[in-house]
Amino acid sequence: MWLIETTISADKLDDVTAALAEVGIQGFTTSAVRDYGAAKGCSLWYRDTLYTLEYSPKLKMEIVVGDNESARVVATLESLAASGGIGDDILLLPCEESVHIRTGEISVAAV
Repeated sequence: MWLIETTISADKLDDVTAALAEVGIQGFTTSAVRDYGAAKGCSLWYRDTLYTLEYSPKLKMEIVVGDNESARVVATLESLAASGGIGDDILLLPCEESVHIRTGEISVAAV
């Protein structure tokens, strides 16, 4: 199993969710995060005043998939979540075991 982590802009969430459903992903976790790195934030106009934010608002997605699904999920994320800018990363981390608390299912069945 794999834990796939990526950060995307909030406006891409609906498209990514629909595409992941098409490849058979039934659930994932999202968290609101602030990204800091080489992009150095963003600038926004509000009421005729320019504000510079050091941290860019993003959504972090965490998806646990079986070995046979990881390539499809990564390809989907690469095609839809890419902004073309700095900070488009997808992390694949090995996940040894998963337990579904409500049902007691273990490993791939829990995903």
